[in-house]
Amino acid sequence: MGGWLHGFLGWPIFWWWTVLLGAAIGLNALRPDPVRRRSIAAIRTLWGRWLWATQPCWDRHIEGLEHVGPGPYVIVANHRSVIDIPCLVGLGPPITVVAHSRLFAVPVLGRLVRWSGQVDTAEFDSRARAALAAGVSVLVFPEGTRSSGAVGRFQTGAFRLAKETGTPLMPVATDGAQGILARGLAMPLAWRVRVRVRVLPPVAPEGDPRDQARSLRDRIAVEVEDLRR
Repeated sequence: MGGWLHGFLGWPIFWWWTVLLGAAIGLNALRPDPVRRRSIAAIRTLWGRWLWATQPCWDRHIEGLEHVGPGPYVIVANHRSVIDIPCLVGLGPPITVVAHSRLFAVPVLGRLVRWSGQVDTAEFDSRARAALAAGVSVLVFPEGTRSSGAVGRFQTGAFRLAKETGTPLMPVATDGAQGILARGLAMPLAWRVRVRVRVLPPVAPEGDPRDQARSLRDRIAVEVEDLRR
């Protein structure tokens, strides 16, 4: 039943806003804007806000928005679904997302992703630094891929970036988006899926990035388990 309702209602609404977003990104690509501020703003508005406001099949509940300032931040979050991206880009400050290089290689889609100002993992250091220098927060999923259950081991790239640039780290725990679109799941099982996000207070980058990666991974894992209760 949940799959049928999403097929007739949920997914058409998602694709409506996605097509509008693609058009906005294409138009903004014609303007000189190295950091793609206009496209990032369009993503935040269309995917991060209006998609959720008009989507009857998805319910997003965010805690801890009082911790979010103007930024920039290096945002680190656990990753269960591709829907984590539209879920988190509306947190408040301008946000660009680190995406795998293979996404940039997809015809047409890859061009739109690049025009939208997202960060290619192959150019992570230079592009992420440029975004932060321009006041744009960088969202990283340190697991490197979608996890299938427990929060996986965090890679250290985001933590090295934060320390080398003196940028605060913002830990975020999220759960529920895997009920919409997760690895091995083509259609949601319930007609209405609740996604929960918990923004934790920013922390200063300090010490060995490997130690901080382990520490924040453990902290996020505890919060994820709490969100599931």
